[in-house]
Amino acid sequence: MVLIDEFENAIHTELIGRFAGFIHQLAETFNVQVFLTSYSKECIDAFVTDVPNPDDFSFYALVPSADGNIAAREFTGGKFQRLLEAGDVDLRRAR
Repeated sequence: MVLIDEFENAIHTELIGRFAGFIHQLAETFNVQVFLTSYSKECIDAFVTDVPNPDDFSFYALVPSADGNIAAREFTGGKFQRLLEAGDVDLRRAR
């Protein structure tokens, strides 16, 4: 298991897509799960648009629930890809 906090820090925005593909390739090669956090839309979107199989990923957003607590909302890679294609959805503003 590999944990990466704020993945986009110290990576130029033009390189995030290629680096996302590289991380995916390493995870497959070494058979590890990668958990990463990001507040960057470009970074989040790169794992759908610049990786050959977005279904290898799950995306989560922390959203307010009806009872005032915080809940985690999960999007499969394929579902998030369709949302991006349909309307350039911003995961950071998921409800």
